Amino acid sequence: MLTNTNAIKRLFLIIAFCYALPVLGQEKESNHGFFDPNLYYDTRGHSELTINALVNFTGPFQYFGFVNYTGTEQDADVGTFFSEQTLRWRFHKNLPFDLAFQAALRNGPANDSYRLGLRWSANDTRGVGEFLKNLHFNYAVTVYALQAGYGDQEVWMAQIEHAYRFSFWQNRVYLSGFADQNLNHDPDDPFLWVTEHQLGVAMLKNFYAVAEFRINEYLPETTGVGLGLEYVVRF
Repeated sequence: MLTNTNAIKRLFLIIAFCYALPVLGQEKESNHGFFDPNLYYDTRGHSELTINALVNFTGPFQYFGFVNYTGTEQDADVGTFFSEQTLRWRFHKNLPFDLAFQAALRNGPANDSYRLGLRWSANDTRGVGEFLKNLHFNYAVTVYALQAGYGDQEVWMAQIEHAYRFSFWQNRVYLSGFADQNLNHDPDDPFLWVTEHQLGVAMLKNFYAVAEFRINEYLPETTGVGLGLEYVVRF
């Protein structure tokens, strides 16, 4: 069972998602963001529920967050959860850079992390963005220069986070994913990788069949494939 600390974290996540989605009832005259629950079976022998949300607020702020609940191998109970909640600030409207603050929340006591970094959006870069738009391709990289938290000593140059999305056939098929380079500061083993790459194929309106290739070098069994369904709400 999850502890009271974990219950508080789960409540925080629910509040965060509810706060982030008030624009759902607005007219679809602009791209405010999306909300997409994903339900998977992982070939390593467990189930997962992942919920992603992105909101483009009026002004210079953007929110992105996800929460991942992993079931145990024996039953459908929640075994672990992990979440990242990120607030981005476009501090200069003519530059393709955001200041990013991220809270990484894990099950268990006193083990959360907080990161501060700089994000570069290739699609907002003059001379590159229009070319990528024509390819229906999005790419951004965030360098988290500082990490601190209950379970960590202060860490400089903690993580490099790559994220991309490529859509085609009028968004009926897409390939998206991320690659987190977690810096070890060890010349013999400089990075620990966490990376996921998801192929989605539209089956019905807003419903996708998905297959996701996963590598997580923090786990005993590092490689797996997630198979499942995704429901997407765009607003």
